[in-house]
Amino acid sequence: MHRVDSETLCIKEVTLKEAADVVKHDQSGTVVNVRCRNFDYETIETNGLLEIESSKFLIFTRDPASFIISAAKYHLRGDEKWAVNRPLRALGRKTLTQAIRAATSLDEQQIVIMKHFGKLYRKQVSLLKYMNNPRFLRIRCEDLFTTKEEAYFSNIASFLRCSDRPSFLNALKVASPAFKKSLPKHSTGAFKIKNPYHALGEKARDYFDTNWMEYARSLNYNYGYK
Repeated sequence: MHRVDSETLCIKEVTLKEAADVVKHDQSGTVVNVRCRNFDYETIETNGLLEIESSKFLIFTRDPASFIISAAKYHLRGDEKWAVNRPLRALGRKTLTQAIRAATSLDEQQIVIMKHFGKLYRKQVSLLKYMNNPRFLRIRCEDLFTTKEEAYFSNIASFLRCSDRPSFLNALKVASPAFKKSLPKHSTGAFKIKNPYHALGEKARDYFDTNWMEYARSLNYNYGYK
């Protein structure tokens, strides 16, 4: 979010390796964003992030079925270098892009995504231990991408102690697809699908039921079909 509005000076980004020195960036009205993409509870505890008294954590989750549909579309394009070049054991040493492009149906493409990204959702589930901790705020991507209510974004700003910074609130809104006239290039628009589980192919749903449904239930995504 913070990269969209270059005029928002209240956010500084540091890497996870710099997390131990995050206090030196601590200034009134400044958000120091430690990017822990695809992290789990071990990342938080091993890097001592909980030891920083002023720290706050946003946990982003996404409907697993929506993610699968989106990832299959996105990685078919071959826009990610790692997905194009890195052989993966779970995919028979094919790269993710190779495996998706070799699939003979949409169902098979979606199953490829599930075979590779299960670890991502295991990490999300591992964070459930923090969901009731007042220092953590869960944000569902499907809400973030579609909500236009001022109160929704004000709540995020308040949680991060930036409710007095209009530029920060504006940056949150500007970054959301809900306020964009057109979706950014990387977006697949899959978040607009109202019933993503139902939109999966039949074979993909069977695979999902066996291998991914527990992630959905743990994260409280209930489809009403099972």
